[in-house]
Order: sequence, then structure tokens, then C-alpha cells
Amino acid sequence: MTEQEKTNLIHKEHEAGVMREFCRHPGFQLLKAELETRIADARHSWLKAPTPADAEAIRLRASAYEEVYSFLKSKILAGDVATQRLAGERNAEPSQG
Repeated sequence: MTEQEKTNLIHKEHEAGVMREFCRHPGFQLLKAELETRIADARHSWLKAPTPADAEAIRLRASAYEEVYSFLKSKILAGDVATQRLAGERNAEPSQG
């Protein structure tokens, strides 16, 4: 593994830690509750939409809220993979003894 690859993995690992802390923050918990309410409302609204165009507009709005969750999950998962790769690299290094 090159130093640049190692640096990139360490950066991803750090970002995942930041995202995990962010998700634990009380402010995020408030945001999460609001997003979940809006997603649920949008799903109910889009099922009852009078026209397909209205339903599509509502669906797009709900998918934007879900993008927030996708972003957070992707950062955390990328950090988990980075942690595993770094651990594998550390285990593969010969002992300095």
C-alpha cells in the first residue's frame, strides 16, 4: 500500500468517526426525527396524490430527505472499510523487533 493510499484510508476513517459523533449529537437526533416525519408524510401524500405528476413531485421531495441518510451511511461504511484495510495492512507488516 502506498503512503497516499494509506493517507486516504486514514482520512476516510476519520470522516466516519466524525459522522458517528454527529449522529449521536442531540441536534442530529432532532433533525432525524423531523426528516423521518417529513418522509412519512411525503409517502402518505404521494400515495394519495391526485395526479401522477403530483405523486412524482412528492416522491422526489421525499427522496431528497433520504439522500441525507444515504450520505451519512456511505461515509460511515467507507470508514469501516478503511479501518479494515488499515488493520489488514498493520497485520501484514513484519514485526519490528
